[in-house]
Amino acid sequence: MKLIRQFLKSVIIVTVSIFFLILLFFVRLLVRPRIARRKIQLIVSRICCWLGATILDYKVEIVGDPVDSTKNYLYVCNHMSYIDIFILSHITKACFVTSVEMRDTPVLGWIVKGAGCLFVERRSKHGLRAEIAEITQALEDGFNVFIFPEATSTNGDEILRFRRPLYAAALYAKKTIKPLVINYKSIDGVPVTKKNRDSICWYGSMSMAPHFLNMAGQKNFLAEITILPEVVPAEDEQAADLALKTQKMVTENYRPFN
Repeated sequence: MKLIRQFLKSVIIVTVSIFFLILLFFVRLLVRPRIARRKIQLIVSRICCWLGATILDYKVEIVGDPVDSTKNYLYVCNHMSYIDIFILSHITKACFVTSVEMRDTPVLGWIVKGAGCLFVERRSKHGLRAEIAEITQALEDGFNVFIFPEATSTNGDEILRFRRPLYAAALYAKKTIKPLVINYKSIDGVPVTKKNRDSICWYGSMSMAPHFLNMAGQKNFLAEITILPEVVPAEDEQAADLALKTQKMVTENYRPFN
């Protein structure tokens, strides 16, 4: 049964991905205005992420403060897996900030570029100013932007130190920050622990294909997103202050795996 699930889910995901790439190819070809093109990219991406989460059998519970749909935010969240993006797309359509390594990965790179993601070079400070400027521009254009300030995906043992540089975009664009917390709760009714977390968490030197096949063989995942109170930067606040404040909020609402 597990092999059948793996096969069927993989075929459907590949089919959806091909359709997604073809559709976004025509969007890039036919829609020239930058803002209009990104709006369409994000709508298509959100639909495809919702489909991906549904195919992989993820249920999402959303708790906490409601999101003000009249505003756009710099969202910050903990990070454990590529599936986080599928899950967070339940909240709103948004640009995700990811690494240039992801952009340069075959096939996956085409998908994230087509999805309207923004990219940062996490291993070097070279070019960081231009990357912050790009995120600032997206916020000023009215888009929601998601960052993962831990700067890497983790095994869920703890919340890593939040890196401060990308918070500068919220200060420059004068936008509110919205912290979120993802807690993965169960797989097929069994609580997620250190023993089974690798069916979800993708970290370290894990290869993506074997990890995805293992995930595809499982069923009935349950994830919880906690929406925390918004953080409005004060005039005298610095990026480091915002990183510390939001890290504390996320850590207090995160439940490490036992």
